Amino acid sequence: HTGHLHVFGYTNYKGIWLVNSGCWQKQTSYQKKMGITPVFGVIPIINLKTLTQTTIDFKNMSL
Repeated sequence: HTGHLHVFGYTNYKGIWLVNSGCWQKQTSYQKKMGITPVFGVIPIINLKTLTQTTIDFKNMSL
């Protein structure tokens, strides 16, 4: 896990996966004041055998 805790993203840097999971909470007043726009409800998935990546967006799922 790397980077800011509330911002989702992943990338491969020189063969090393850098993963940031985002969060489960919408923007708070403090985050708004600090200029942080959280990415909530999205998780990264990396298949460690094939190194393929995908995401699951829980915000747009109907349960």
